[in-house]
Amino acid sequence: MTLENPNQRLIFLLAGPSGAGKNTLIEALLDMVDNISQLPSVTTRPRRPNEEENVHHKFVPEQEFIQCISEDKFIEWKVSYGHYYGTPKSIITASFDSNHDHIADIDIWGSIKIKEKYPRNVIIVFVRTSTLAILEQRLRYRGLLTREQIADRLTTAQRELALEGQSDYIISNDELQHAVTRLADIIQIERNRVSN
Repeated sequence: MTLENPNQRLIFLLAGPSGAGKNTLIEALLDMVDNISQLPSVTTRPRRPNEEENVHHKFVPEQEFIQCISEDKFIEWKVSYGHYYGTPKSIITASFDSNHDHIADIDIWGSIKIKEKYPRNVIIVFVRTSTLAILEQRLRYRGLLTREQIADRLTTAQRELALEGQSDYIISNDELQHAVTRLADIIQIERNRVSN
């Protein structure tokens, strides 16, 4: 069943491999585009030093997340690298009642599920690097992952890249300013589409 957003609010979902720079893109975009804010997902993983509660994510205990699954509160959810991630239905519907658009970092599988429900109002933007070598370099630069964890993320990246054709747009994020300008252009294109 597909649904429509009567207020013509848009949700831009940035999907793509870990290390592609999705959150960096979002932060840069929020400084240059008006009337858009970040849509937080829910996760059981620990909060990172640069993350804010209810901005980047809502951080919850695993038992609370599992309870929400049993109560069918998520439009999509999955376990990734040992932690639960999900998008509550209430967050999506609340975004449509707001007076601005939203952007979020949600993996390609979750993005596809949300797009199936709201095909007119959800835009999937796949963010990638031009090579896996650049992706690996970024993951190593973070200094937070073991060699095995990096290898696991690169394997997942190959599965994600195989699905990039299911997105509405693809951005190569080798150079941040070029990528954020492209993302801002996409947002304007889609705003023009729903206003016509």
